[in-house]
Amino acid sequence: METDSVYLNALSHYRVLGDFTNMIALGEAGRAQLKFTPWALSMQYLGEAHAKHGDRERATMVLQEIERWDPGSEAERAAYRTALAPPGMTDRSLQQAESSHIASNNKTRLTALSLLSFYLEDFEAALRYFDRRKALGADMIFSPALNDLIGASDAMRRAMLLVQLGRFDEARAEQDKAEKLQPGLTDDQSWDLQFCLGRIAEGKGNVTAALVFYRKAIAIIESRRSTLSGEAARIGFVTDKQQVYVRLIALLIKAGAATEAFEYAERGKSRALVDLLASRSDLGFRKDTAQTRGTEVERLIRELRAAEAGVAHVDKRNAEQHTRALDLIAHAAERLNRTAPEAASLITVRHIPARDFQVLLKPDEAILEYFGNEKALFAFIVTSRDVRSIELDATMLNRVTAFRKALQDPNNPMARNLARSFHASLIEPLGLPSGTKLFLVPHGALHYLPFAALDNGQSPLIERHLLRVLPSASVISLLAKRPSPANRNLLIFGNPDLRDAKYDLPGAQKEAEQIARLRSGAKILMREKASKESVNMQASQYAYLHFATHGTFDARSPRSSGLLLAVRPEAGNLQEGMLTVDDLYSLDLNAELVTMSACETALADVQSGDDLIGLTRGFLYAGAKNIVASLWQVDDAATEQLMVQFYKNMATSSKAEALRRAQLSIRVKYPHPFYWAAFQLNGLD
Repeated sequence: METDSVYLNALSHYRVLGDFTNMIALGEAGRAQLKFTPWALSMQYLGEAHAKHGDRERATMVLQEIERWDPGSEAERAAYRTALAPPGMTDRSLQQAESSHIASNNKTRLTALSLLSFYLEDFEAALRYFDRRKALGADMIFSPALNDLIGASDAMRRAMLLVQLGRFDEARAEQDKAEKLQPGLTDDQSWDLQFCLGRIAEGKGNVTAALVFYRKAIAIIESRRSTLSGEAARIGFVTDKQQVYVRLIALLIKAGAATEAFEYAERGKSRALVDLLASRSDLGFRKDTAQTRGTEVERLIRELRAAEAGVAHVDKRNAEQHTRALDLIAHAAERLNRTAPEAASLITVRHIPARDFQVLLKPDEAILEYFGNEKALFAFIVTSRDVRSIELDATMLNRVTAFRKALQDPNNPMARNLARSFHASLIEPLGLPSGTKLFLVPHGALHYLPFAALDNGQSPLIERHLLRVLPSASVISLLAKRPSPANRNLLIFGNPDLRDAKYDLPGAQKEAEQIARLRSGAKILMREKASKESVNMQASQYAYLHFATHGTFDARSPRSSGLLLAVRPEAGNLQEGMLTVDDLYSLDLNAELVTMSACETALADVQSGDDLIGLTRGFLYAGAKNIVASLWQVDDAATEQLMVQFYKNMATSSKAEALRRAQLSIRVKYPHPFYWAAFQLNGLD
């Protein structure tokens, strides 16, 4: 029973953090090891994790498994008598205990089925299971205040189900019950309350009232979020709250309030990366004025992030290890808050109004930001003069994976057709003047889309527009504050020795040597010298860093993704020489440009709230202003030529323009986008 509690506590923690990978790992372990109510709860969490991670098929399989479970079967009764029934019970007492146990399990089962049906958007089934569970009554009588809280929570849950079914009058009646009990609600529940009231008002055509309720819901969400310590908690907190922002933004766009809609789109992201960048900047300022205090706060923040990173290295099926790792996070957060009560404000950036972005844009520049999901997709075009918005066809979001797969096969004819379809859906409705220099801010699946390859049937997008990619518009003002390095020195890591000839990159070595000859004073580290130790000791002294290495992206543990660097002879595996995302959080760079001439270095796990966990994020936090990275496994020969041309072009062009010219040059020899469209520049240039 104690083990059951450990599993459920760990699952609950990961649920709060929005860590679906660990929820799935522990849920699978619970499927085999837990029984009775703990099993049903574990399965509920497992199905929820699959559903929120986008795997509807596995979530449905979990739901069906819970449906098949019969708590009153003879096998369950026998298992109960063996495992739980106290010794020495009379037959009458045992029958009563069995009946109580079966009833409790039935309630747990119906609750799990209702919630999973909701996550799978089968709202009729969710309401049916909910009402069956409610008909069974309460498990026990609590204090009046707690009973009120439970009653209000139930009323809100039922109201939300009725809203999804368009039964707004019935939903309003349920909300009236909850509103009478509102003083006893927690923040998490009251944002639900305001959102549900907004849905009811919108459903009945009262847009003004709906806007008021949605804004109140978001104010509660953001107030709660500002109290959270730690990157993972802030990312996970917005998991089930994106729908509030999508609803509000849709109404604002219809009302012609494009600027406010854009600002809420920025606020709708978890903003954990923005907070990281802000904390680095703010801590630097504080150290100038209060060295000891700033250093201590910085140490505590690093300690918290190290504790969060430790979760990635525990045994995925060991609940005790997970719990210990989570306890370390909690204790680190407690120490930070105890030592620096102002830490929440220190590492939370204020909401940045659109005008703060606009004043940084040149007349020929624009931010093109996307926001939404597979049901509703919006685009914002922000220039120095105005903000425009438009609702787009969201159906193409489901074809991003197919497009990427087709692009990586030069013989696949689907690539060209999909390139035109994406251009028609995402670019043509915007009416962008040719020559506009774009800051692209993707959302969701669009982070994996190679915008350079989108084609209008006559030319790819990169031929008509200079492209730069950003994780959010909010990073513009933060990156703009970073000072330019005093030197222009280049440090190159090329073809590291991985102790296995199959990993050698002769093209990368040739690339590194050619680039070194283009830059006076460039330093090149090859083979065994191209190591993680060399990065840690020397990278901070250089304005330009170039990695001609293998790169890996681990979708299940994105913070373990990295660049493969030289391995010592005594090392047991390649991972011992890997420069991971977690390693980057400990670096202190002042780099004008980091170039990763490696496979999949631009990929990241798109977390809830649209925060990206990957190498680009790590280098941005470490202090890089611009990063060149790739979206898929690139061709060695084409990459060598592209990179050499890129560095040649930088002698007379900006970084983004140099990359654009290099890609267009390679396109002459290798027309298919597979060879040139993978690379993108992340940053301000």
